[in-house]
Amino acid sequence: MVPALFDQRRNPFHDLRDALTQARKEHKNVLVTIGGDWCIWCHRLEAFIRANPELQALRDRYVLVNVFISESNAEINADFLTHVPELDGVPHLVVYNGHGYLLCSQPTDPLEDGDTYSYERVRDFLETWSDWRRSIFDDLDTSELKQRFEQHLGPGKRNKLTLSA
Repeated sequence: MVPALFDQRRNPFHDLRDALTQARKEHKNVLVTIGGDWCIWCHRLEAFIRANPELQALRDRYVLVNVFISESNAEINADFLTHVPELDGVPHLVVYNGHGYLLCSQPTDPLEDGDTYSYERVRDFLETWSDWRRSIFDDLDTSELKQRFEQHLGPGKRNKLTLSA
């Protein structure tokens, strides 16, 4: 029997709220994995990371949240999923900083390589987003570029996670 990765009884709003609090204290980002135990690629990703100590160490630099989606918890899923970028499949990875700002939304198919995952692509993803950031603008070089992004995105509103439940 394959061990469970996701717990359908958990409330994703509570889990994410607690993860954001922990992330702020520890100066980490939050890595949300959205999927289900029915998803073979979710199990493949977990096994792939666990089989590679460097990837496991990189993932340990995040506060982790697993969000189970299925018909059995459709009501809370529908509400929670309105607060994350649109998904086109699972597993789907979402990275927030400790203040709830969206840093990255990543489907995992670009990380795949045949019937497994690419070590380099998974490593690059985990490395890229593991450093604690106050906002998506932290790595930008110029204030002019920041202003242009804010002009198009709005002043921090479109990428801010709001937990209403």
